[in-house]
This record gives sequence, structure tokens and C-alpha cells, in this order.
Amino acid sequence: MAYFILRHSLFPLLKIRVNKVEGLENLPSAGPYIIAINHESSFDPVFVGSAIVKKTKKKIHAFTMVSVYSFLGPILGKLWLGMIPAGRYNNQDETTKILNAHSFSKAIKYLKKDKIVAIFPEGKRNTSKMLLKAKTGVARLALEGKAPVVPIGYIGPPTWSVWQAVKNFFNWRKKIIIKIGRPLTFEKFFNKEMTKEVFEEVTRKIMIEIGKLCGKIYPY
Repeated sequence: MAYFILRHSLFPLLKIRVNKVEGLENLPSAGPYIIAINHESSFDPVFVGSAIVKKTKKKIHAFTMVSVYSFLGPILGKLWLGMIPAGRYNNQDETTKILNAHSFSKAIKYLKKDKIVAIFPEGKRNTSKMLLKAKTGVARLALEGKAPVVPIGYIGPPTWSVWQAVKNFFNWRKKIIIKIGRPLTFEKFFNKEMTKEVFEEVTRKIMIEIGKLCGKIYPY
């Protein structure tokens, strides 16, 4: 019930701020699938969600930094975004490893239940003109979850802080454009050994498509 209310109140409000959405027809009519997005702003997850929720008619279970989850999870996590708390990939302490392993398992369970999972392969916000080298978690999800990946390019005012994101939210001169690509499928890899090289190859294919959509180069 709460999700229904948010979907018909907060989502339309956020969608007003999005100037253009291209490629909605590329979203599969049913799950499971993975949404892979470049990450420029603190708010791009909610803007993307608001732009596609009418088509998906489902929650989007998005990987979210545990610090953000701790703040917004009680408010939105169980009602709206279905947040999956995760630690920083570049943090190799044992607690973070355990958390990320748990998060990955949770995402796989969602995919097996025909849900939608969203991930930001760069692992952190990136305001440069070039995509960062992506983590291979997106490839692992696609191959182990046997799910297609929908690449999405987010073009909008880049932000490094929540306060800057809030200011940009009300700055209508800074356009927000969301471009949705065609689903990428990787069946040919399903029966292969899941090696580091395979994960890198699949990740690169995904990132190149994201780069085309958001106007950035993926040189890796």
C-alpha cells in the first residue's frame, strides 16, 4: 500500500524534473533483468526510478552504499527502491567483504524471483568525461542470475555532495536526460567456466553500451 502511494505521488513529482526519457520501449515487459547505469549524481537512482516505474510497475532493487542505506533505508528502502546495502568495493576489510557477499546473494535471489536489480558498475559517482573502470559485479550478476542487462545512460548535472544535488534538483536550466538501451543477453557464456577474463569481457560489453548512451568513453 505504501509503495502504491509513493508510486502515484513522489514518482510523478520527481519525473517532472527529468527533461527527456528515451528508449522506454527497450525495457523488458517482465523480469528478471538488471539495470546498469553510470553514476554522476546522488539523485540519479531516484530520477531513473521515477522515469521508468510506470513501465516496470515493479520496485527496483538498487545496490546502495551502506551509509546511504542507513540514512534512507528506513524511509524508502522497504517501500520504494528496495535498497540492497553494499560496502565500497575498494575497501577490502573482512566486514565489507562479508556485507558485499551477502548483498550479491540477495540480488541473485531477487533475480530468481523475476525481480529487477539496479547496479552502478563504476562503484562510485564519476563526474569526468570518461567512464571509470567498472567492477565485474554486473557481469557476475548477469551470468549467475542468467538475466539480461539493460544499459542506461544518465545525463544530468554532476554532483559530489548531497547539498549540491539538492540545489541542482531545483535548477531547471540543468537538464536531466535518461537514455535506455536495448537489453544485452549473454547466453553464450552460461555454459562456460566463469573466469576473470569472462567477467571482464561481459563487463566491457555492458560499459561500452552505457558509454554510448551517456556520451562517455570506456577505454578499458
